[in-house]
Amino acid sequence: MSSLNLLPNVGVMAVQAGIFVSAVVTVKKLFLEPYQEVTAKRELLTVGNKKGAEELVKNCKEISFEIEKKISQVTDDIKSMREKSLHQAISKRDQILELAEKTAKDTVQNSKESILSALADEKSKIPAITEALSGQLFEKTIH
Repeated sequence: MSSLNLLPNVGVMAVQAGIFVSAVVTVKKLFLEPYQEVTAKRELLTVGNKKGAEELVKNCKEISFEIEKKISQVTDDIKSMREKSLHQAISKRDQILELAEKTAKDTVQNSKESILSALADEKSKIPAITEALSGQLFEKTIH
């Protein structure tokens, strides 16, 4: 009959332990470490990109707010400049109209005075002309 040997064989156990250790080291170097590196890189890239994107969005919102604030300020400045220009133009127009009205009134007054003077001169000549015509008529009727 054969006998079962339950005593450990030290040589076989040492070889088995060597094979196990070499398998663990091989699996660790070939599979586990590269997987951990790739996972860490992916995590860094995705989480880093998310954080970077969040910061960019935050910066974009801040810049948009600043731009809107500046646009509002420029719009207010333009409105005030427009109002100022409008008031200046109205004032200048009123001055020009006032000067034109004064010039027109002076021209009309001068023309009126000139016409009245000419009319007075012509009226003053009427008696002399009437006298001369009457004399001529009298002379023609008598002769």
